[in-house]
Amino acid sequence: MTKMIKSEQIVEIIEEVIGVKIDDYSMKPMSKGLDSLAILKLVTFFEDRFGIEIDDEDLTAENMSSVNAIINMVKKYDSEE
Repeated sequence: MTKMIKSEQIVEIIEEVIGVKIDDYSMKPMSKGLDSLAILKLVTFFEDRFGIEIDDEDLTAENMSSVNAIINMVKKYDSEE
């Protein structure tokens, strides 16, 4: 089932968690305060908001390296049932 998760929805959640307006999707959230606790909060928000379950294996430094990387990680769950 396709949920149609939009990049803008993901960015809004990231902005809320790190408290910074995102204008550049190549921005590195870790340089703006995204720590391990904030990552857990992000994952919880994504799972609750989009009705998905993010695998622990996807919580890598590479997948959290930029806003684009986070968007791509979350969107991979968009079409999973």
